[in-house]
Formats: sequence, C-alpha cells, structure tokens
Amino acid sequence: MRRWLLSGVLLMGMLSIVPSTAGAQSVPTSWWVNANGFVGPLSFTVDPRTHRVRGTLHGTKIEGTLVGRHLVVHRYPHHKNQIWQGWIMDRRVRGQGAGYRGDFIMAGTFSVNGEKVLPFFAVEQGKTAGIPCGGGGGTSTLSGQAKIVAGVLHGLRWEMPCASRGRVCRARVQRPMKKTRLGGDPRRVYNVTLRFRGVVEQQSYTGGKKQGYWYVGGRSANSAYNIYKLQISAPPQTYYLNAGRAGISRSWPIDYTRTVQVRGGAQVLLTADAQDGSLISNTNGRRSMVIPGVSPAPRPYDGQFIQMDVLKVR
Repeated sequence: MRRWLLSGVLLMGMLSIVPSTAGAQSVPTSWWVNANGFVGPLSFTVDPRTHRVRGTLHGTKIEGTLVGRHLVVHRYPHHKNQIWQGWIMDRRVRGQGAGYRGDFIMAGTFSVNGEKVLPFFAVEQGKTAGIPCGGGGGTSTLSGQAKIVAGVLHGLRWEMPCASRGRVCRARVQRPMKKTRLGGDPRRVYNVTLRFRGVVEQQSYTGGKKQGYWYVGGRSANSAYNIYKLQISAPPQTYYLNAGRAGISRSWPIDYTRTVQVRGGAQVLLTADAQDGSLISNTNGRRSMVIPGVSPAPRPYDGQFIQMDVLKVR
C-alpha cells in the first residue's frame, strides 16, 4: 500500500498555531482520511448547541463531539470498538513552509479495542494542504484525488517468474493474487485511467469485447495458456490483459492505457493463472525483452509480468 508522507504531517503539526476561539471560524465537515495507510472519506454534521457529531468514516457510522478544534468520535467496524481523536489545525499559521497552501489539516490517533493505537491524518476534501502526493513505482505523478481514490493501484504488478530454464519454463507461482480496496466516496463512480506495461504470452478469450490486448468481460477460451485478469467489484466488471491468440510460442511486450469505472470503496482483485503450470519465458524468439522505465530494467524480467500505473482519476 502506497502511503502519503506522514513526516510532512508531523512537520505541519509542529508549526506554531495562531490561537482561535471555538466557533470563530467554521471547520470543514468533509475530509479525506489516511488511517495508517488506509484512505477513505470522513463526513459529519455538528449540532452547534450540543457539539454532538454524527456521520460516517470509511463508510461506517460514527458519533462523538467536536469542541473547538478537538474531534472525538466512536466507530464500530466489524464489532470492533474504535476511538478516534483528532486536532484540526487552523489555516492561519506562522512560519509555514513554501509548499503550504493554508488548507485545514487534521492529525491524531485512533485506538482499536482499547489496545492498539495507530496514527491518522486528514485534509479537507478538494484540498491537499501542499502535502506531497506523488506516486511511486511509475512514471506519472498522481494528483491529490488520484492518490486518494486509486493510489493503492499505482505500481501493482502481476508477476509470473520462471522456476526453470528454457523457452518454456515452470511457473514459480502458478496462481498469484493481489487484493486491495479503493479510497474515495462510496456514493461516486470514478473514471480511472490505467497504464499497463510488461511482457506476456497471448491468450484467447470469448464472450466479451476485444480492444487490442484488452478484453472486457467473457472468459478464457483455452485451458493451457496464461490468464491475466483484473476484477472490480463495483460496478462489477472483469478485464483480461493479454488478449490475442493462444498457441504462439513466444512472449510479447505490452504498453497500453485503458479507462475503467470504479465506485469509491470498491474491491479490486488482480489474478493470474498459469493453467498448465508452465509459461513461455521472456523471449520474442530471438532475445529477452526489456520494458523501459519498468523494474527490473535495464535487465529483462525472468518470466512474465504486467505493471499497472494510475495516470488520472476524474
């Protein structure tokens, strides 16, 4: 999981805050929260008379209080008792760094069942407070929204390394799988543009729609060649990444972009399947292939792989 730079938030926390009285300046009620690396929305309402807070955090109901700049809420996900305490930092600060834009920031901790204590920080929705949000593992730099919604996808890979020598090798891992959950607002469907690069063998698919190596829906039409699959839970859809013609005894370099629809909070599943336990090694029939700018370049990958990077979210 890619994480924002917590050190940047801690630095902000050490800045001198100009005192402000409760209620003198309203604070945001819609935030993006990074809870120890898990990103999601926080939205709440405040009763101005009682200071009582009601809302949702990461899709789960919360209740608590907001007194001045101190927020305390209770959350009960999966029968666990979480207590969140955050301090909202005012826009007006002295000695701010050059990149700070004066947005609200919240930082604090949350406890799980009164035992484990973990950090969190938040920025108001639509803002970044100058916190670096660049992605790692790819050539693109993610905007604030792209980092929040789909940053967990940036740099994820399907990897099928060889466990033996030869043009056809034994698969070291026959069915690799990775699972993650997107951030963002569960009420919204986002258009996420992804770039896929790697070295793969071709596979035949049927029952869906082919767009180059990209295949939407359907199923495998061959029981021997490798399957590379991307599944999204909401809106539910399956994509295959190496569509072509099964039976060709060589690998192919790929580099293409596609845009998918995903709902905030959707589950994303990456799977591959060396159906017969073997794969065509990294060869175009004469030599191994290197994908520029993708690890392990300038060396060739020993086997097959695909790297997925996020280009934009809207």
